[in-house]
Amino acid sequence: MVLDAREVKPGDVKFFEKLKEYKHSVVFKAEVHGTTCVMKVFRDRGPSQWDPLDREVNLFVREFTAYARLKAKGLCE
Repeated sequence: MVLDAREVKPGDVKFFEKLKEYKHSVVFKAEVHGTTCVMKVFRDRGPSQWDPLDREVNLFVREFTAYARLKAKGLCE
């Protein structure tokens, strides 16, 4: 089951354990709507005056967009 991230509310998620921690994100074993999954949670640094105006810098938006494009081409479930 693949959920659109917009379908998941904070109360829908149960975190079980931290699997890996990175500079900009943490990966958890979690449960969403009764399904065990792996969830990547980004540390949002917020906008900066140095952010380029011609490209997206929010890591969640970038990964979500990449996944949506791969899914649209049939390369992901």
